Amino acid sequence: MATESLPFDQSLLKRRVINFSTAGGAEDNTIIPAVTGKRFIIIQYLIKVSATVKLTLEDGVSGSELTGDMHINNSTTQHGVYSPIGHFETTVGKLLNIASSAATSNVSGYINYLEV
Repeated sequence: MATESLPFDQSLLKRRVINFSTAGGAEDNTIIPAVTGKRFIIIQYLIKVSATVKLTLEDGVSGSELTGDMHINNSTTQHGVYSPIGHFETTVGKLLNIASSAATSNVSGYINYLEV
């Protein structure tokens, strides 16, 4: 994605790496920590798992669902291609969480977002 053609202030663009293990079973995983007075608009993401699992992106830990359940099969990916208007957004002051339904050895990928 060429930054010179982005339809927003480039200083708002952030990127987080996703890399965690859910070997202990179902759990919550903070992907973007909360920032006082800020919300996150997710404009692109890619998530890869090493074992079949159900993931849900949430507004806060055990918060409102931002996506439905994403059933991702062993060694496959789930992605949201670049969208300048965003796929979903958090509430002001809330973190972005990924809830997993079961143990899997690794969840990895990235999230591109705007912090506004």
